[in-house]
Formats: sequence, C-alpha cells, structure tokens
Amino acid sequence: MKKIFILFFVFSLWSMLAGSAAAAVIINDQGAAELKKSVENELLWRADLAKITGNGLNIGGAVTVTPKPAFYEVKIPDLSVTFGAQEKLNIGTVTINAVPGKDGEWMTSVALPAVMTITNGAQAPLASITIGSQHFAGAWIPAKGIYPRFDALYQDILIKLSDADNTEIAIGTLKAVMNLKDSHDSTWSGQGNMEAGDVKLSTSGKSPVQLTVKKINATNVYDGLDIIKGQQIKKKIQDLAAAGQMPAEQKDLAFINGLISATQGMVDNFNNSLTAENISLSISGDPAKNLPPSEYTLDKMAFDGSLQGGRQEKATVSFKGGFNGVKLPPVADELTGMVPQALSIGLNIDNLPIQKITGMLFDNLKKSIEMLNTAKTSSPAANGAAQEQLRAIFSTSMQILQTAGTSLSIQDTFLKSQDLETGITGRVEANPAAALGMTGKITLSLKGLEESLLKLKTAAAKPGADPELNGYINGLTLMMMMGQSEKPAGGPAVYSYPFEIKSDTKTLFDGIKMLPGGGAPQATPLPPTAAPAP
Repeated sequence: MKKIFILFFVFSLWSMLAGSAAAAVIINDQGAAELKKSVENELLWRADLAKITGNGLNIGGAVTVTPKPAFYEVKIPDLSVTFGAQEKLNIGTVTINAVPGKDGEWMTSVALPAVMTITNGAQAPLASITIGSQHFAGAWIPAKGIYPRFDALYQDILIKLSDADNTEIAIGTLKAVMNLKDSHDSTWSGQGNMEAGDVKLSTSGKSPVQLTVKKINATNVYDGLDIIKGQQIKKKIQDLAAAGQMPAEQKDLAFINGLISATQGMVDNFNNSLTAENISLSISGDPAKNLPPSEYTLDKMAFDGSLQGGRQEKATVSFKGGFNGVKLPPVADELTGMVPQALSIGLNIDNLPIQKITGMLFDNLKKSIEMLNTAKTSSPAANGAAQEQLRAIFSTSMQILQTAGTSLSIQDTFLKSQDLETGITGRVEANPAAALGMTGKITLSLKGLEESLLKLKTAAAKPGADPELNGYINGLTLMMMMGQSEKPAGGPAVYSYPFEIKSDTKTLFDGIKMLPGGGAPQATPLPPTAAPAP
C-alpha cells in the first residue's frame, strides 16, 4: 500500500508541474524565456523543501522551453522524488505543453514517462511503475500560485515490487478532476475528486494473497481555501534555503514557524469523503502450517470527515464512517449469528478552538526540536523533561478546551450482527469545575444478549460440543451481570452500561453494577428455559 501512496504522490506532482508561466499572448522566444523562468521558480521552492527536510523533489538538469507553432514545449529532465530513509522515485523527463489562456491562465497538458522506478540508497531496485495510457489537461494561474482546474485519466497502471513475494499492484483506471472557483476575496471554493477502478494487489509467495477493490473514490470539498497562506509557506521555504549556513536546528524551527503561518486558517470549511466498494481478500493458506484457504469480502466501506469554521475562533469537526456486507470464512453454526455484518461510527466535536490548539502544538513542537538539539544523547534528565512536556501539552490542551466549552457527541454508532446489536450514544463536555476536567454521559447498549446466550448454552449442552463455546458463554454472562436490563414491549431485552462523569466523579464506572467492596458483578438470572434434548 505504501507504493500506491507513492503513485498518488506522483500524480499530485503532475498537477503541480502542469503549468508554470508568466502571461504571454504570442508564441516566441521571449515568451519561451519567461516561461522557462516561471517553471524554474515553481520547481525551485519544492527543491528547496527537499534540501531542508531531506525529502521531496529533485531536478537533475536544466529546464528547456521550445517554441512550437501553437504552444510551448517544456521538458524537465531527470526528475525524482526522495522519501523515507533513502528511497527515491526516479520519474525521468516530464514533458509539458503550455499555451496562454484568458485572465492570466495557462492551459497545459502533461506527459510522464511510461516507465518509472523506485530505488534504495544503494541504487538497488525496489519497484517499477508502468503506465499504459495517460491524459492530463488543466489550467494554472501563475500570478496566484494555484492550479484550479484539471482533468486526468491514467489506465493500466502496474507496480511491481522487487520482493520475495513478487508483489504486484494493478490499477485499471485512475481518474482525477479538480474544479475550484475564485470567490474574489483571495479564497477559492469547489471540489476535487479522485477515483481508482479495478485495483488488485497480489503476491505469489508461499501463501499467495489477492486483494481486489472494484472502486475507490475520494472527494474533497473546499470552501474558503486561502491561497495567500500557500504563498506564505513558499516564501518561508525559499528564505530558509537561501540561508545556506544556518544551523540545522534553526532551520527546523524556522520551518515550523512557516508551517504555523501557512496551516492556521488556510481552509475555513472542508469536507472529505472516501468510499471503497466490492472488496475481496483471498488467502491461499499454507499446508505446511496447516492453514486452510480463506476468503473475506466487504460490500462497501465509507468514511466522511468535515471541518466547519476552520478560520473562526471555534470550529466544528465531524466524522462518520462504517462498513456493511461482511462475509468471513465459515465459523461454527452456533457463532454465525455473532459475526459482525455492519459498523457505523458518528462523532461530532463542537466549539473546538482549532486555532489555539494548533498554535499550542506547534509551539511545543518547536520546544521539542530545541530540546533534541540541546540534548544530543538520551539521559534521565532529557527523558524527564520530555515526559514533563507531554504532561504540559495535555494540561494546556484541557485548559483550552475547557475555556471554549468543547464537547464531544457520539451518535449513530453501532455494530450489528445477525443476533446481536451493540450501540453507543453520549455527550461529554470539557468543564474546568469537574474533578476529571469534563462532565457527561456515555451509554453502551446490547440488544439480543439473552437470545444469543441461550443459543450458545443450548449448543454447548449437546454431546460433542466444542468446549471453546464455554468461553463465549462466560463472556456474555459477564456482560449480562454488569448491565441494566430493560425489556421493551414486543422486543428483545436491551442491556445498558452507562458511564456517567459528574462534577465530583473520579472514576468512569459509576453506572456498572458491582458487588459490595468492588468484587465480581452481581448475577442477573436468565429466563427459565426448557432443558435441551440429549
């Protein structure tokens, strides 16, 4: 999966390289010279970032721009990206065709080499990447440093790893679209979408594995994307690179300062959604280890996260996710009804002072850098200082959240199987007057517990029953003992487990029934049942 990320990183790089130029109205040598300078400037700050961090873009030769009858042909030679310890993605020569458009835009198309490689520090091959066909076209506005629109399609992508398992990752299609519109207040709004189809990962080692995904879709929706912040971080990076003799720790600190100015308030509202459909995992097994073949499938998984008011004093953050349509390898008939079929998670954070929190975290990150550079080797004093700093971060974070009245709500959160359903609801609010720094109540509920336990006890009483069933019986019995039972009319009993945090609460288990003195839970008798037939 790491190599898929690299491929997506390369794709992002294509979009950044796709247009770089100053305004021009005709195709001539003067325009070519101006375009060459703009391309070099656009690449320079990314190369400077690589110098500072040790990871990023590297250019192996001079950029050339050739005037053609109707466009400029730009060639960026020997392009590569360093990442990790000493790994390098060797891209090769990238070709860009650019023509001037309206209102300072440049219309561009980009062509990548059909074959790229990944090597380690010793230049040994780690992987190869091939692209069957490709198309990339879009608009870039050099004066604003933004690439607001592009449309891309890549087909028949194959990544081959040089490992003992002969791992291969194939992607049938990779589509990407970006469409941002100018809000005329230095911010842009719109959305970007990326979709991968017919994704397949396979190995052919001792225990071959095959993972397939029919479709993966990721969508980002932006509202109030502040391009000025992006330009600020570019300037910070270029200034750092220009200070060639600056000590490494000072560069680190200065870079963090640049990140602070760029990330705080860069986007006001943001939404991200990710879905994957028709997921299948097949494992051939290993006869030598007595491991049988197995297959797992999932109809769909989806996640959605949003930020509202990122540049405001208080923001709202929400997260939703889950999956459904689970199929696992066969289990004992008695346990089939307990296999999870669907999961849903819903979290909402209100009154989140994101500006103050990120500022505090960046400040502590700077302090960590200073401490690391002061204490070059580990020592009890250095370790103690690090632990103290972690405690200070937690304490400061809690104070910031309490002052803002930050709250966490849990809703639409459950895990369902055929026989059992587990749900969680609740709300917790930061409270400076509370003993634990917060107040609230979270309730766990279980429906179908009695019926599941009865089914297991009936199966366990039969001759030749699997003795491992007793472990499941003991676990469910314990849950019944600890819960508070309520039986609605016409439905199965629901056992609840409230965790209430009051102002004077010093533990989180006030709602669970325990024996006097903190011993074992008090038993709740099962409904009478007929004895199973022998």
